[in-house]
Amino acid sequence: GDVLVPQRFATADGFKLGSWVHNVRQAHRKQQLSDERTSLLDQLGFVWDPLHMKWLKGLQTLEKCKDEYGDVLVPQRFATADGFKLGSRVTNFRQARRKHQLSDERTSLLDQLG
Repeated sequence: GDVLVPQRFATADGFKLGSWVHNVRQAHRKQQLSDERTSLLDQLGFVWDPLHMKWLKGLQTLEKCKDEYGDVLVPQRFATADGFKLGSRVTNFRQARRKHQLSDERTSLLDQLG
């Protein structure tokens, strides 16, 4: 498993784990979470920025695709064997780049792939 908990997720006993995770992330961003709690969550592999994590997954999957097929010309409807919709992710990358919505770092990482 992982610690990417949907915000509306509740445990079988009704604990709103998704809300709790959301609140922890907010506290961390505002530097209101103690070092001890931050360290404990880090040890669990807690994801502090799920959007960045999803972006990295897209980049890593695109790298694997390039290794396998030799390029990054991914059809828009392409999905990996595990169901990851790489085609739509690549389309989003390209649109963000055209609109100058990517950081220099992300643009550089994508440029390195081709």
